[in-house]
Amino acid sequence: MAGSKVKQDMPPPGGYAAFDYKRNLPKRGLSGTYVMHFLGRGVVKVTAAIVFYRRLQIEELEARIALLPLLQAEQDRRTLRMLRENLEEEAIVMKDVPGWKVGESVFHTDRWTTPLTEELFHLRPREELLHKRFGFLWYV
Repeated sequence: MAGSKVKQDMPPPGGYAAFDYKRNLPKRGLSGTYVMHFLGRGVVKVTAAIVFYRRLQIEELEARIALLPLLQAEQDRRTLRMLRENLEEEAIVMKDVPGWKVGESVFHTDRWTTPLTEELFHLRPREELLHKRFGFLWYV
């Protein structure tokens, strides 16, 4: 093996043939002149309609964003009302238990923690909990 010679591949005499590497894409669609000449009015109307509906979508989105604080405040009031009703019921139920503190937090913090759905609805009928959790269902 030490005595064998390696023969290197070489290009053919005169070199390799040239190959085309440039993109040759066909024209797609109609030319701009044709479109503007024959379809110009329709394109302008469609573009105006698209702009109009986009503005409508933006207006609806801004209205939703503007209403979010109001809806959140209503939800907070509803939650606080339910918590107050639960505390009143807890005071009635646990009045004979010595050492029981009504409304004592199970969390070791003074920060507000949003109550779970089960905490709010544990003294209410099960149908209300299911409605809150899953919305209106015919088969419930």
